[in-house]
Amino acid sequence: MDPRGRIDLIKKGLKDLLKKVKEGSALAYLILSEESGEKYVQCTISREQDKVIIDIPETTLSDDEIRRMKEIISDVTGEEAIFGLQIQTTLNEAPEIIDHIFTYGFQKQSDYTINAKILE
Repeated sequence: MDPRGRIDLIKKGLKDLLKKVKEGSALAYLILSEESGEKYVQCTISREQDKVIIDIPETTLSDDEIRRMKEIISDVTGEEAIFGLQIQTTLNEAPEIIDHIFTYGFQKQSDYTINAKILE
């Protein structure tokens, strides 16, 4: 999948998630996973602020992946990741950050395929 197609898919997933949240779905979240489904992030959106919370589950990560995720979090937030691997960002910035998580954090090739699914 080309990078622009991935970014567009992430944007669509976040837009659909925002719509669900604004319609009143309190427990909706977006799962973005690479093709095998082994590596993924989950996103939620705050209804009031349109802020995206990107959560990177640690249970499937190697020590090197955790180190890289902490680097990404530090680069984005300007703070050290101490508790959990989460990033809060704007709706506009989230797609690029998520793609960076997959390409740098998970070390996926530049043509990796991503899947998006909303769960309620």
